[in-house]
Formats: sequence, C-alpha cells, structure tokens
Amino acid sequence: MKFKIVNIRLKEIKGYSNSEISYGRIPFNYTTKSIVIYTKDENQFELIKLFNYNFDDFTKELKDNKIKYLGKEQYQSGIYKRKYKYIN
Repeated sequence: MKFKIVNIRLKEIKGYSNSEISYGRIPFNYTTKSIVIYTKDENQFELIKLFNYNFDDFTKELKDNKIKYLGKEQYQSGIYKRKYKYIN
C-alpha cells in the first residue's frame, strides 16, 4: 500500500461524499468511515477514519467552507479498483 501527501486548495475541491471501507477477513471483518474528496480536475482521493485521528474535523471544515456535499456512496470492495460515483 502506498501513501502520499497531497496538498490541495479549497478552491480546487469540486465536492465530497461519505462512504465506508471494510477490511480484515471473516470473522474479523471491520468497517470504518471514509470521506471521498473530488477535485475539479476530475481526481479523487479518500480519507479513511482509521488513519486520521481528527477525521470528524475534516467534515466540519468542509461544511464550514461551503464545499458541496455530493451524497453517500455505497461501499465497494477493493480499495485499489473502486469505482467512484461522482466522477463527472
């Protein structure tokens, strides 16, 4: 798994949605929340609550800055091959 640091400005964000991620193997399967950020240049990236201690602050900041909420996305398995709902 690769992680990278991405810096974006608020004016580059098209919108965001809520989703969830499941991980682990049965019977030790866990689910956590995620926020999918969509940029105006048609990129997307996901913030996973598991890796972000201040996860709830992200949603509050997006709302406070009037970033458009696009809706809730259904969970899809496979973090690398996910199809994002609000691409276009």
